[in-house]
Amino acid sequence: MLWFTPDTRARMKRRYNARLRCAQLLRRDVRLQRLLSANVALVLRCLATTQADEREFVALFGEPMPDHLRIAAHLEADVWLSLRNLLDAAKKQNGDAYDQTAQRVRERTETLSKLLALEQEILYSPLRLHFIDRLAALRKVPA
Repeated sequence: MLWFTPDTRARMKRRYNARLRCAQLLRRDVRLQRLLSANVALVLRCLATTQADEREFVALFGEPMPDHLRIAAHLEADVWLSLRNLLDAAKKQNGDAYDQTAQRVRERTETLSKLLALEQEILYSPLRLHFIDRLAALRKVPA
């Protein structure tokens, strides 16, 4: 039986795309302070999904996640965690302080979008060192 089929890769890609849509929603909605609770819930859901990727990969492909994809998943989880921390801090803020935090959230979602696109590339490419270099560059972006 062939484990690495287009269907199994498509399942992982759907997981990445769902989180990408969440990052885009967060980027758009963070300006509205009244949506803060919904945004926190969205980030927590994405964080949990990201943390489950390694187990999901094993279930789908029958082998451990490649190191460079695992590194990307851990980096993604770190970014979701930093977003949660920013949103928690924003609960106590108003006015300009909230606007500054919202701007930092939008910057993090941009990094997250790049990272999710990179994870999808990794899933479909046999390259390894190329992606490790790109992950190192993303890791340098403040989280």
